Amino acid sequence: METRYKIPKNELESIRRELKRKGWTIKDISRSVGCNFKNCLYNGTSLSEASFSTLEELTEDPIEHEQKQLVKGGGFQTEIDTSRNTVVAEATGYLLGDGTVSSYSSNQNSSHYVGLTLHNQEKQQISRGAEILRRSFGQEPSRINQKSESVVRLRLYGIRYVRAAQELGLESGNKVENQISVPDWIYNQEKFIVGCLRGLVDTDGSIYTRNADNRVVAEFTNRSLNLLDDFRSLCEEIDIQCSSAGDYGVQVARQESAARFVSKIQPLKSQGDTPSLTEPENS
Repeated sequence: METRYKIPKNELESIRRELKRKGWTIKDISRSVGCNFKNCLYNGTSLSEASFSTLEELTEDPIEHEQKQLVKGGGFQTEIDTSRNTVVAEATGYLLGDGTVSSYSSNQNSSHYVGLTLHNQEKQQISRGAEILRRSFGQEPSRINQKSESVVRLRLYGIRYVRAAQELGLESGNKVENQISVPDWIYNQEKFIVGCLRGLVDTDGSIYTRNADNRVVAEFTNRSLNLLDDFRSLCEEIDIQCSSAGDYGVQVARQESAARFVSKIQPLKSQGDTPSLTEPENS
């Protein structure tokens, strides 16, 4: 089984124009990436992983694409299994927190991808985020290190990933404007609740020891009021008590509940190697 990279025609034309401005001919591009770029542009030929990676290096920008699995003798495998499980529930939490489901098209441009944007110091979250995207959607995400913004972007390009995310109940577009919420299926089983809470707290949450009284607090912040209510509801479903933490926060501050939260959810942010274990300055 071979992974191939299919780039939309309008994206290829944009790449050709940009590289032409830099003095590259189609032959130059083909020679550099090791494939016939003209066939990709006019016949829709897909690229190997090596050719795609080289082309992305030439453009110095992420390239919109769709990954396909070429099965020997059996064509492309394009369907994504969206069966619910604990890993998919955790991925849902990650995407609700630090994720993006982007889908738009115009006469000149289009963008379809599912991805995560994580701080480049959050090594465990980056590794875990890549793993759960791969296990949930069936492909290893592209990894783009945006040093100027101190973030790492994990991306799965292609309309089929967007559709799979939508089947899970995740909306495309601006999360705050849409006032997103947790999909109903998460409430169906306790293991889904636990997985989703883990994803939420490991992205938009923190676990810290309060300076004033040395008490452990788990906190979740988000600009979607629906999502804050859902976080509280999910906690209550597994007997964890919450309280408000300002206009855009929910906290687990009672020590019995905080201990239960850490023990049951087992978030990465409780494992001792992230800045979230120290009290936020404005707490």
